[in-house]
Amino acid sequence: MNPARRFTWIVILIAASVALWVASRPTGPAPVTPGSPAAAPFTAERKADSRAETRGAPGSAAPLSAEEKRARVERIKRDYDEVRTRAAADYAAAAGSFPGGLNAFLRQLALLEREKRADLASVLSPSELEELELVETNAGQTVRRALAGTGATEVQVRAVFRLEREFEDRFALVFDLSPAALLERQRVRDEYDARVFAVLEPADALAWLAARDGDQGLVNAWVRERGLPPGVGLELWRIKADFVRRRLELKTAEKPSPRALQELIRETEQRLAMAAGAEAPLRERDGAFRWLPRP
Repeated sequence: MNPARRFTWIVILIAASVALWVASRPTGPAPVTPGSPAAAPFTAERKADSRAETRGAPGSAAPLSAEEKRARVERIKRDYDEVRTRAAADYAAAAGSFPGGLNAFLRQLALLEREKRADLASVLSPSELEELELVETNAGQTVRRALAGTGATEVQVRAVFRLEREFEDRFALVFDLSPAALLERQRVRDEYDARVFAVLEPADALAWLAARDGDQGLVNAWVRERGLPPGVGLELWRIKADFVRRRLELKTAEKPSPRALQELIRETEQRLAMAAGAEAPLRERDGAFRWLPRP
């Protein structure tokens, strides 16, 4: 599946999952009635009140106990769960007529996540907040799952997590499939991958890439079967990333050459042949190199 289609389905599944979660929650918030606190929007005043509660009484310099921190963190999480539940219910009930559509809904979720992190940061130290996000955020779970069983140290895991969290903060809840938007996403993804490669050993970097992309899993298996060093796998990843980016550049061009894509495919075949062997681009067209279209 090409990156654009894969990204489309990921976003659709996110929205569907949120809507289904709202519909099936066994213990959701109390019914909303006019004038109730739950019916009120999550205004700046409510957020200010919540943050004031997490910091304690004015003038109090006493540090929070571990139990107090846990209680206030749970309160913050409950508050934002209620807001997300209402937002998801509104989106599901709108049945396609939600103002601004899916883009607006996902922007709401992204803004809520930023506000939630700010509120949590008012209670937790930076190290405590990172510990929580390593367990509870999608970025943290993705990194832990991808690097489990590898040689990555805890320091390396946390460094990759910070990079992935930065990337997800920018792109995880963005639904824009225009060529220009996909090109920008790919460029930034490539930049972050290069930074991850600088943190991890090559074999661990390949495990990280395979957790994000099934095509890379096939490439990794192909490299291992032939006893090739991990560096070959990383070079094959770079070749693919270059192809994806340049293909998107062609789609954004005002007057692309009719032969430009065919030339790009042939050039990519030559690069694969140099990195993996002369016959590899042909023999593996339905396997490790299935991402490359046939001329």
